[in-house]
Amino acid sequence: MGATEVWYLDEGYSIGEVYRGLVEEAEYVSGVGSYNGTISTCSLGGCTLRFDKFTKTNLKKAEKFVEERGLGQKGRVNFVDFGIVGWDIIEVKKEVKKATPKYESKYIVRNSNGENEASFNKKTDADRYAVQRALEGIGRYYVEKGYVLVDGDSVVTETVRTVKRHKSITKPKLVEKENRLVKPVYKYLIYGLARS
Repeated sequence: MGATEVWYLDEGYSIGEVYRGLVEEAEYVSGVGSYNGTISTCSLGGCTLRFDKFTKTNLKKAEKFVEERGLGQKGRVNFVDFGIVGWDIIEVKKEVKKATPKYESKYIVRNSNGENEASFNKKTDADRYAVQRALEGIGRYYVEKGYVLVDGDSVVTETVRTVKRHKSITKPKLVEKENRLVKPVYKYLIYGLARS
């Protein structure tokens, strides 16, 4: 069994978050095999070098450091921490919907998974539909009387999340708000040898 070089320059809120994201992406693309040659075959090691900020010079120093030291043991990735490269300003806003929804009393056919499949004005039509579906061997069906949305939208509030990047290593000076979060963004060089 061999080894494949793993090398990523990526950003995130923490090394754990960046590592998990890279593993999920690798598993999506290459599967979850133990020897697929991706970062998903590696455990997360430790920080081998740290800088105060990300610059091209520091990146070259990190690359030289890794080249001289080697990629490490197979099945493990280590990382270089370049520190904060920006701040994400995350805000959540509430938008109230003013449309008036219209509901009507109907006979609702629900399957054994609890999903509503169809609705009818007449109970006989709903019963007929449920019998037909059961004959097809799909499972149990239930006919219930209830209200069904026939016009408009039932959403009364929509919560929207926005993220804006502040590209500075200095935290932005903002008034504190209940609906705002400011998070530091770090840059990492993740390297190692994957099992293949």
